[in-house]
Amino acid sequence: MGLRGLIGRVQDSIGVPEVFPERCVHAHIEIASCSRCVDACPRDAWTLDDEALAIDAACCDGCGLCVGACPEGALSLPLEPELRSANRTLVGFVCCEHSRVELTDKEAATRVPCVHAFGFDRLAAWYEKGVRRLALSRGECAQCPRGGAETIDTRVEALNRVLRGRDAEPMKVAVIDGEHWLGFLRATGPQADAPDLSRRGFLRGMLQAAENRAVAVPESAWKPPGVRLPQPGTATVYLYAPQIDLESCNGCDACFRVCPQAALQLESTSEAYTIAAERCTGCGLCVDLCEQDAVQVIETGAAKTKRVELKTRQCRVCGVRFHSPAKDTDDDYARCHVCARTQQRRGQLYQVLD
Repeated sequence: MGLRGLIGRVQDSIGVPEVFPERCVHAHIEIASCSRCVDACPRDAWTLDDEALAIDAACCDGCGLCVGACPEGALSLPLEPELRSANRTLVGFVCCEHSRVELTDKEAATRVPCVHAFGFDRLAAWYEKGVRRLALSRGECAQCPRGGAETIDTRVEALNRVLRGRDAEPMKVAVIDGEHWLGFLRATGPQADAPDLSRRGFLRGMLQAAENRAVAVPESAWKPPGVRLPQPGTATVYLYAPQIDLESCNGCDACFRVCPQAALQLESTSEAYTIAAERCTGCGLCVDLCEQDAVQVIETGAAKTKRVELKTRQCRVCGVRFHSPAKDTDDDYARCHVCARTQQRRGQLYQVLD
């Protein structure tokens, strides 16, 4: 390929999200139902069928809406706010490309294709860093052809429901028109206050300068959003809360084995499923895999079920040890979950060898 063709390919790929295939739910199980990147894309660049999940780089305009929608951080674009200090509050400044703001070269980093490209993972990472306010300048979202995806306002509102349930300070969003937003941006930062020449003031200024730099979240350090928020304590509100129906669960272990973030765990010492709802991303793999329809995920709600007591039994047909809910005494549970599907050993062997 000639240099011109290579440059053309690079230009075509500018703005296309970086993909981390091992994080995508479709890399875990083939029956995963997640289609959030597809649903969020305003240009139909993403396609999902029985064969593959794929993106057409020629259709992608780099808006990043799919990045914000992905529950597992499998997509990434280098989009970060400019972090500035205003009245001892860390503020994230972002403007969209349709905002009528004239920026200098140094201020250009505050402009992103779409302010709604920031998902729970980025919001929680900023909150962990100390950001308590977002200053947004944007165009007419209702008239934008990218409209229709979940908005940053909706996500911040959900985030704040969790924070208020934990007696934590909420994150505020201010949508400001272009000129006022630009004036606010230029009035913030270390140069906005009179210099303090004392030794303590110098050190404080150094720390503040470090805070004011836009800090990207390393992809290798990606964590579930709920883990970054203040820990729940006695609170029961989570961004996502897996629930297990005690009447329907048969103890097959599928849910905890497939969970990529260990939100569902097997407590081996006392034999029980435990739910760490702060680790749940709402990816839905546990729901997709549960044949008993015993699992559901509640959005911005309470974790009503936090523990499912189990007991270990030995299958009277094949001899394998397996789990069943502790409450069950029915003789059906003397057979493992594979053997329970057949009435005799011969039928099972036929299934395996066929």
